[in-house]
Amino acid sequence: SSGINAEWGDNSCTHTKYAKDNWWQVTLEKVYTIEAVKIFNRIDCAGSRIIGAKIMVGKDGAFEECATVEELIKVSETFQCAPGLEGDVVKIVQDEAVLTLCEVQIFGSEPSADEEEEEEEEDKKEKKKKDKKEKKKEKRKEKKRKDKKDKKNPSPPNPKKCPCGQHDPEAWILSCTNCTQEWHSNCSNLKGITKDFVGQLIDWMCPFCFNPPGVEARNNTQTDSLILRISNLSDDNASLTKQITSLEDKLTSLIADTDRISSSYNLIAERVVALSDINTGLTHLNLQQDKTNSTLKALSEKLESITTTATSQPQHVATPPPPPPPGRNGTLR
Repeated sequence: SSGINAEWGDNSCTHTKYAKDNWWQVTLEKVYTIEAVKIFNRIDCAGSRIIGAKIMVGKDGAFEECATVEELIKVSETFQCAPGLEGDVVKIVQDEAVLTLCEVQIFGSEPSADEEEEEEEEDKKEKKKKDKKEKKKEKRKEKKRKDKKDKKNPSPPNPKKCPCGQHDPEAWILSCTNCTQEWHSNCSNLKGITKDFVGQLIDWMCPFCFNPPGVEARNNTQTDSLILRISNLSDDNASLTKQITSLEDKLTSLIADTDRISSSYNLIAERVVALSDINTGLTHLNLQQDKTNSTLKALSEKLESITTTATSQPQHVATPPPPPPPGRNGTLR
């Protein structure tokens, strides 16, 4: 803004000590969606100190990077954050040099109700997922306790409830969940089937009530398993979405870097062309100089030849004319 003086002598700027891990931060009144951060740099000297500084946005003690100052800020520069970056703390970190700042402006908006609902929904999903894991863990513990108890106190065959009324030490008791009738494994239609395998059977039928007692319970288990898998797939999908968003942000950054490299390359190409033109001009000047030297040399040789010729010719001395003949009276006519 026009009211900002970016010179140290006017008490408009500040800087840290000469040490590493320097930082400046501001805590906002509440959580905002941080859209951009504008930095005003010192302009009278030491402006390069800002290069390498990182702009971080924090929420609940965790910070995410908004942008990095990669070039000298001549007066001020605005850095755009990734969409949806939220926080109540904005921090500028300079790890390797003194941190100098004249002013920092933060632009953002309050999170929309939809975003808050999405966060609540994500928290509910996370809690639901955690509860399912806890239940599953508790079921495994219960099964281990039960198996351990069965090994210590195996239930002997009960001939009183089986219609055969006999004691068969090699058989095991199978209970029907519909009519509560118990059977020796050898007396039911499962003769020769092991106890561990009976839970996988679909067509076992109680000889007393003629119902398959294991089907409903097994279907419920399969349904719960499918629901858990769908929930896990949904969580995986959300994770993949976040990864894709992160990759898109990195791609955008790479494209920006490519544009900067392309601009630098074009500038270098223009300078190379200018140098080539200068070189061509120098070549022409050298050719003209050689031609001029040749002409001067030829003129010098010609002048020397003329001088030599003039020196070798005989010199003629003028002689006075003969006197006139005398007159009659001895006087000149």
